[in-house]
Amino acid sequence: MPSIPANGFKALAILALLLGALGGVWSGLFSCGGYVWHQQLMHWTLGALVAALLLYPPREAASLSRRLAIALAVLGTFFVVQALAAPFYPSFPGIGDSFRQAGLALATGPC
Repeated sequence: MPSIPANGFKALAILALLLGALGGVWSGLFSCGGYVWHQQLMHWTLGALVAALLLYPPREAASLSRRLAIALAVLGTFFVVQALAAPFYPSFPGIGDSFRQAGLALATGPC
């Protein structure tokens, strides 16, 4: 199996986490009423980064469980941030309402 340098793996992991967080904000705020292919592109891109994290280990020994934990952190970040951003579309909810709506968005999706 091909491997990448440790710095490249760290950069890939940081890029994936950043895309998970920023993509979650974008998806939570703007996916309702938008084009379907935008959401699909975000999912495919995030999936490709997660697959790269799992399939291309660093040259220094990084166990599969550690790479799997990073991949799950990326996906978890995306869905949690998406749920936290979803109540703010189309307007700012009340404080109590935002927590209820975030829980609902986590369970059912942003729309």
